[in-house]
Amino acid sequence: MRIESSKELLAYWNALRGEKDCPERKDINPGELAVILGDVFLAETTADGECLVRLAGTKVCSLYGREFRAAELSGLWSLSQDEAGAFIWAVTAEHRPIVIHSRGFNLRGEFAELETMMLPIRAESGLGGILGVHAPIYEPYWLRHQPFTRCKIIGHRYFRPVV
Repeated sequence: MRIESSKELLAYWNALRGEKDCPERKDINPGELAVILGDVFLAETTADGECLVRLAGTKVCSLYGREFRAAELSGLWSLSQDEAGAFIWAVTAEHRPIVIHSRGFNLRGEFAELETMMLPIRAESGLGGILGVHAPIYEPYWLRHQPFTRCKIIGHRYFRPVV
């Protein structure tokens, strides 16, 4: 993990879960994430197999110049449903945390590297959920005025959290 928001969220998630494989959604208190909340998102799987964003921080939304609430989580990247589904399934069903490195491109072709960390949670519906961070590794001068129009994954790594 290269960004501070990912490190802080992982520490919070580890504290919540204790010795369990993942924490419960009801135990998450956004107020305890105030410093990093702009980079945070929360998503839940539905009975239809979709993974919908329930909460997206202001910084996440501003990266793309749009709201992500109620949108498919896979909309963060330029991936097919199958490709995105494999990442989401691993996190929500198999409880495998992942860090994804990607490049976000604006209309001019300029890009910035991003880090996305997705951590499993148990949603109140009994289905899987994701608590995550999506943020640039560095913030270029143009990002506030030229949002990303697409985002391409350049690498990923599943990891085992420390108990």
